[in-house]
Order: sequence, then structure tokens, then C-alpha cells
Amino acid sequence: MAEFILKRSTESHRIAHALFWHLRLVTVTDVKFKDRYIPILDALERLCGEQLHQEFNNEVRMHDVCKMWQYDLNISDTIML
Repeated sequence: MAEFILKRSTESHRIAHALFWHLRLVTVTDVKFKDRYIPILDALERLCGEQLHQEFNNEVRMHDVCKMWQYDLNISDTIML
């Protein structure tokens, strides 16, 4: 099944993005299955090509910046109370 999904993700950027973000979420939140999904995420990143790989990296950085910004807003709201 993993091979099929990886093959489909190389044919469609839309599927690749959905798979990438799903795997990122699972590897961060699901301790039980994390070790099973990390190799699939690694394979996706190797198979997707340089352009899509760079796009994933940019999206991850933007996601991290947004999380930090949201955290800062929460702290500011707490201080103002």
C-alpha cells in the first residue's frame, strides 16, 4: 500500500502535499506509529524531486513561523489580562 501511495504522490503534487502533511502530523503526534511512518516520509522526500522538496521545506518553515507568532500572541494576551 505504501508503494502505491508513494507512486501516486510522484504523479500528483496535490497527493504529495496531502501525504506529506499527514505524515508530518502522524510522526509528531502518534508515538505508537511514528516509527512506521518516518521511513515513508523519508521516501516521499527522496522521490518528490528537488523543486517539491524545496517547497515542502519552505512550507515547514512558514508553519513554524506561524506557530511561533501564534505563541507570541497568546503570551501577549496573557500578559495584558
